[in-house]
Amino acid sequence: MIVLSIDTSTDFCSLGLVQDDKLLVDYRADFKRAHAEKLIGAVENVLKSGSIELSQVDGIAISLGPGSFTGLRIGLATAKGFCFAENKKIIGINTLDALAENVRVWNGSICSLIHAQANEFYVGSYESDSREISRVNDYEIIVLKDIVKHFSENVLFVSPHKERVIKYLKEKEIEIPPFAVPEYNYLSGVTIARLGVEKIKAGEEDDPHLLQPFYLKDFIAKQKGEHKIVRTQ
Repeated sequence: MIVLSIDTSTDFCSLGLVQDDKLLVDYRADFKRAHAEKLIGAVENVLKSGSIELSQVDGIAISLGPGSFTGLRIGLATAKGFCFAENKKIIGINTLDALAENVRVWNGSICSLIHAQANEFYVGSYESDSREISRVNDYEIIVLKDIVKHFSENVLFVSPHKERVIKYLKEKEIEIPPFAVPEYNYLSGVTIARLGVEKIKAGEEDDPHLLQPFYLKDFIAKQKGEHKIVRTQ
């Protein structure tokens, strides 16, 4: 089974191509809000690097969020386009879950953090026995001052925005908890693709007509000097 993954939930674009348990391509690039211009070309390059045609792909695993509102919409629209064009399965993957999966081998608590806006972070809380991982609370949004509520004796934090968190903790003279090693603090296209393989093999798939980004909070857009709240939950 061949699965292509797409993640555009942050400034980084992460793509993965796997065949069952075999890694074909692992791609990551900093697009700095240029997903719309660069994503299609990046997907084409990944498929070419893996010597795979889109027609050979069994499914698309797409990160649904939470994360960048614009990035999520671009990624999902692209994934749906591929699915409709080639009649492929589509699987939505939560970004906080995917981050936690990066450190599945940790034995203890895991806390995934993704920057939302200003001083807010999306949070996912998990427990792992180094083989299986399970979410223990609802996804939530916190302000940084509340991060200490997620401190525990054996917790590992994982976040592509690690430096922002550490800077805050240093300023407040709060002891810094352990974070994952650098390469695991970023969303992995390979991890998302492998989660897609697991779900498809388990008989799961999403309806591309109904699949929507998982924003978790309202999007506040500026229009002609005013703020307009767009309900997204």
